Amino acid sequence: MSTSTELFHHVVGHREAGGGLAASSIVVRNLIWRSLEGVWERSPAANLCAVKTELDVLADFFNQYGAALTAGDVPGIAACYAMPGVVVSDNYSFAFNTPVAVALSFLGASPEYQERELVAAHAQIRETQRLTGALTLVAVEWEYLDSQGRAARGERYRYLIRMADRGPLICAVIPG
Repeated sequence: MSTSTELFHHVVGHREAGGGLAASSIVVRNLIWRSLEGVWERSPAANLCAVKTELDVLADFFNQYGAALTAGDVPGIAACYAMPGVVVSDNYSFAFNTPVAVALSFLGASPEYQERELVAAHAQIRETQRLTGALTLVAVEWEYLDSQGRAARGERYRYLIRMADRGPLICAVIPG
């Protein structure tokens, strides 16, 4: 709803369809909250405003990252990383200094997601540990859905995240 007139017509339409005044006020409140989503949230009990928590910001970030992973959006994946960064595993370590290097490292992952027919990824944040004012270690368990809507095997990773001016960025990835 972009104008008060549209909001009014929506409420009137809701009431004419059988919704009472209380239901209409709930509709209005929800529409207002939705229009402010991501900026401010109003607490009805305390009548105070609060910004999103760090956990909310991280959840949004990992949802964006997961969508880029399953879509094969290599530039989108690269945009989630800080430079320089590193991926460390049992068998290798890979350091990168440019978004192109990150993109090249994920070119091999995209066919794997397609082969497994993965269409969605959801990050369950298991733990966060604030290390400094800007750095947070985040334990994530990935859950995937395949093209048939079935849950698919996921992985666990720890991400070293830097909270930058433009949002969270991945500095390091470690399995487990």
